[in-house]
Amino acid sequence: MLLEVEIQKMLVDGSKWGAWKGYQLPLSDEYVSIWTPVGTPMHWRPGTWILERHSLTYFWPHAWYTIHIGYDHQDGHFVSGYCDVVLPTDPYTSTSQRLIYVDLYVDVVIREDFSVYTKDQ
Repeated sequence: MLLEVEIQKMLVDGSKWGAWKGYQLPLSDEYVSIWTPVGTPMHWRPGTWILERHSLTYFWPHAWYTIHIGYDHQDGHFVSGYCDVVLPTDPYTSTSQRLIYVDLYVDVVIREDFSVYTKDQ
């Protein structure tokens, strides 16, 4: 059984921007991978919405980024991805039940057609 984990996305002013729950995938001792299934409520400051595709999020200890990948729940193809530029995170492990990261307002986004743009800067 996969370990449930709460993810919190914080802003540099210390306020919470978003929170959701996912499941730890024990893939590596060098990073933490979180699977968030389709249908998961995503609680953001502007409101709550329901995740429409599966998502994988990767956290590396002390890294200045996180990677988020969305994929289709029907056939598994890549739908979108983005890299959050963040403050370095604490060294999480496969037994961590809460992961908190601070967004630095710069994202690199990859669309389904693999074109790239930046946002939130």
